[in-house]
Amino acid sequence: MQPYAPPSTRKVYSTVSLSPALQFAYWRESICEAFAALDPVTQDGARWPFPSLVEVDPFPGATLSLVQSQAQRVVRAAPQIRRDPSDRVFVNLMLEGSSFIEQAGLRSRVGTGDMYVVDASRPYVLEHPAPFRLLCLALPRERIAARGLPAPAFALARSVREGRGLLALGLLRQLRLEGGRLQAQEGADAFAIACSWLAAALADPAAPSVAPSPPLADLWRRALRVMEHRLTEPELSPAAIAAELRVSLRYLHLAFARQDATVASTLRSLRLQRCAEILRRDPGRRTIAAIAQDCGFIDIPNFQRLFRRHFGHTPGEHRTGARS
Repeated sequence: MQPYAPPSTRKVYSTVSLSPALQFAYWRESICEAFAALDPVTQDGARWPFPSLVEVDPFPGATLSLVQSQAQRVVRAAPQIRRDPSDRVFVNLMLEGSSFIEQAGLRSRVGTGDMYVVDASRPYVLEHPAPFRLLCLALPRERIAARGLPAPAFALARSVREGRGLLALGLLRQLRLEGGRLQAQEGADAFAIACSWLAAALADPAAPSVAPSPPLADLWRRALRVMEHRLTEPELSPAAIAAELRVSLRYLHLAFARQDATVASTLRSLRLQRCAEILRRDPGRRTIAAIAQDCGFIDIPNFQRLFRRHFGHTPGEHRTGARS
């Protein structure tokens, strides 16, 4: 058996001491060295400042890493796999934040207290919509499969809020903190136990699971219902709709793209149609501005322009029945 490596052998990658302009580039190199060839992209296109940290602890035949970083989308596609082939499986345990994972046609959303599996030998995408913190256990594929995890288990997600998953998470966190005080065999045994508990939690069909993201057509219909119910809220936005439906903003946009539409244009159209319906029924007791505000429009001059562009006449003409 390989000797147990205490935290004194920990390798640390941190962007904190670098100038903001260099942080993201260093982060890209760091995660490629620590895990596998990856292509991270920031969510908003801004690449600095980007405070991030990876701490890698080596264990017998595996590594356990703490990852703390900012909102980003991480892709491992065919070019990265050709450049850096890997047979490792990553078991990620979310400590803070949320992520969307996609591999082999499966897509799931995970939050604090969940874990998921991705296979580095196949393409995958990880989306982190906000700052996050996680533990990443990297194991050879055959090792975790031998411990009871069905292979392949692409994008498999489970809760670690109870049972063996919770025990494994607690033991792994403790090993990161106290591992240096253990004898070599004690550390190796504790790590093996934690891996066994994780594999059992992932393989157990009765374990609490994380629901996969809905199919695109179903997501589109659900988003329409959210829009219809919340049209009066000026703050309703594509991001707010995605948050309510527990999907990534990118996935929501994809659902509407399949319908040859956009989220923003659909929301705007529904609001204009609601205004038009109210104007037809209202004999003039309420002002057009009040009706527009009740339908989620704040900028009244802009509303007037949008209404005319959409219907071919002004809101006032619509109310009186006049048509240009």
